[in-house]
This record gives sequence, C-alpha cells and structure tokens, in this order.
Amino acid sequence: MEIPEPASTRKRTTRRAKGQPGLEDGAAPSATGTQARSRRTSPSRSVRGTAAEEGEDQAEGPAKVHDRNAQPAPSVSGRLRDAAANVADQVQDTLTSVRQQPLSTTLWQLGSPLAIALVVLLISQAAARLLGASPGSPSASSSLAPEQYNAVAQENRELWQQLNETRTLLEQGDFRLREALARMQHLEGTFKHADAQSQQMQGDVNSLSNLVLEAVQNMQHEKTSISQVTANIEEATERIAAAAQPKLQAMVQHELSRFAADRTGMPDFALHSAGSRIIGHSALVPGTLQGLRSISYRLHGLFPGFSAPMHPDANKLLLSPGNSPGECLPLNGSSGHVDIRLRQKIVPHAVTIEHLPRSLAFDISSAPKAILVYAFADAPYLTEHFEERLPRALLLGRFQYDVKGDPVQTFQIESSQAFDHIRFKVSSNHGHPDYTCLYRLRVHGYKPDK
Repeated sequence: MEIPEPASTRKRTTRRAKGQPGLEDGAAPSATGTQARSRRTSPSRSVRGTAAEEGEDQAEGPAKVHDRNAQPAPSVSGRLRDAAANVADQVQDTLTSVRQQPLSTTLWQLGSPLAIALVVLLISQAAARLLGASPGSPSASSSLAPEQYNAVAQENRELWQQLNETRTLLEQGDFRLREALARMQHLEGTFKHADAQSQQMQGDVNSLSNLVLEAVQNMQHEKTSISQVTANIEEATERIAAAAQPKLQAMVQHELSRFAADRTGMPDFALHSAGSRIIGHSALVPGTLQGLRSISYRLHGLFPGFSAPMHPDANKLLLSPGNSPGECLPLNGSSGHVDIRLRQKIVPHAVTIEHLPRSLAFDISSAPKAILVYAFADAPYLTEHFEERLPRALLLGRFQYDVKGDPVQTFQIESSQAFDHIRFKVSSNHGHPDYTCLYRLRVHGYKPDK
C-alpha cells in the first residue's frame, strides 16, 4: 500500500522559496534540508529589537552601516513555523520511506514517527496560542507595522494551513495503519482457522487410514479362515466320497439293472409275450384300417350293439417293448379306452404308462393326460355302451401323465383284491383335437397266494 504525497507538501516548498528575503528573479535558490534547519535554529531577535538597533546605527554614523544588512532575528511565529516545517519534513521523509518498503516491513515502524509528529503539532499549536502568534492577535498587531503584520499574518495562515494538512495526513496514515492492522488480524484469524481445519483433516485421514488397515487385516484373516474351511470341506468330501463310493456303486448298479429289467425293476403282468391280450378298445382314427374292417366300423357306428373290430397289431403296439415313433394305437378324438386281459389274476399295486420322449415325438400334444384305471373281477362283455351295466367295476386310481417328465411314468395304486381284467380310460389328452396316441401299458402286482 502506497501513501500518496499530499499536494500541500509541494505547495509548501514553493512558498518557502517565495517567502525568503532577498530572493529575486535569477537569484540562487535557498538552502534546503540541513541548511534550512540551521537558519531556523539561529539566535532570534524580536522586531522591536531590530528597530532599536536601526536607531542606534543612525546615531553612531557610517561605522555601523554594515549591521543594517544583517538578517533580522526570527520571531516566535517564525520559530513555530520552522518547527512545524521540520515536523512536516520528517513526516514527509517517513512517508516516502514507507512508500518505498513493503507493508509487512514498515507497518509497525509507522506508529512511533506518526505519534511523535502529532504530539509536536499539538504542542506547537498550544504554544502559538499562548504567545499570541495566531492570525489576527491584538498583541501582534500592536508591536508590528501594518506591512510586517500582514506578512506575518500571511505566514501564520500558511503555517496553520500546513499544520492542518499535516494533521490530515497523519490522520489518514493512522486510519490506514489501523486498517492494515485489522486486515492482519483478520488474516491471522483466517490462518488459524485454516490450520485448525488442516489438523482436523489430518486427524480424519489418520482415522481413515487406521480403518483401512484394520479392514485389510480382517480381510486377510477372513481369507485365511476361508482357505482353512475350504481345506476342511475338501477333506470331508474326500472322506464322504470314500465312505459312500461302495453305496454309490451299488445304487448305480441297481439302476442299471432296473433299466435292463424293463426300466421299472418290476414284473409286467400285461406283457403280450407272457400271455396277456388286448380284448377291446374304443374307436380308432378313421382310415386306420382298410377293406372289410372299415365296413365293420361303419356297422358299429350304425348299430351300437355290433362289436367294433380291433387293430390287428394292438398287442404288439400296447403290450410289447421297443416301440418307435408312430408305432402307437391312435384312438379317435381326445378320449378313449383300452381293455386288457392279464395272464392271471393278481393284486395290482402299480401301473406304468410309457410314451415317446419329448425330444423324439413329432407332436407331443397327442399324448394322454388324464387317465383312470378300472379293474373287473370277471371277464364281462366290455364295451363303452354297456359300461353302466357293469356294477362289478372298481376304480383303482386317477393319474396325470406329465409330458415334461420321464417318458416312463409309474403310478402307485392300493388294492386288496385280485383281478385279471384292467381298463385304461383316457378322459383327455395334451391338446390334440383329432386323436390320442397310446404306446406301451403295464400292470404290476403280485399273485394272491403271495
């Protein structure tokens, strides 16, 4: 911050040059600095003393003419003016040095010079009032000639103006000094706050570092624990595998044997090669049988009491293993039935329905869905028209064939009586409206004597 040089300083220098006695156009300029201060400190003589000396010189004659050209002794107002000028010079020098130095270096150096200058100005003003050197004072006007009084008054006015300007300059410097101190205090507070925040952030960083370190240690511990648990699991798995290997081998062997034994592991009392037969079924899809057999179907449609002919390969299609896609009994519509005479009376406990695997079937919607199983004690005349006349029929169970499951599905039934005739009745298929395909049917049980 630079303090501007007041205009009064430049004016004061000019006025000093104009106010020196004997300075005319073309004359050398008056001395400045130390020379001016030396003149200000020379012995003073009052105006009255000067007039008395001039009267003595006139009385003594030409011998003392050379004393008339001597400088008159400065008055009290002159001495006050010189003192104020010295103070102004010191203040000006101080401000000049302040402007040439940074604020941080000279901020504390301004206090003493400014305070001293202000005290000197106050003392000068008080002394001037006591001595009657202020402009318009009666004592001054009574001791001086009008011309001298006007000159002294002019000088006093200029002196007071310089004092006022110097005081204003000092007040400005004091205000700027206080402002700079306030800024320094604000900066100091800001720095302290920033330092506190920095310390707090450092503490937070340290805490976070400790948490991260603790988390890493926990992860390492957990990793060690997981490795140990994995090793224990592997060891336990090896032990279980070693202990269960014989059982697993036995289970696999059993399943292979069961698969080899018709995929059920149970005897089939409806097997055609063992003596079982298809003794009746519902109507087939039109066009399945050609020639005279088709005439029988037409007569069966006209006369309900006339037996419908059976498919010549019904036993092979329904009661023998090894069927291929398309080798099925096509019942007409979405429902139908098949009657089987078993090779002997048995106590049934399960039935098995086999269809093509879903991946091999051309249209899986023709597979049966809802199936009812009936049993008969004798060999009645089995037709769908006279089913209501068969009071000895016994419902063994209702089942659902799942086309998404295994192709060979076995359903358990409960019975304590022995039967030799079984009816499989299909009440719905998986969505085909024209026909229902039946592949192999099986009946499982045991002999009554066992």
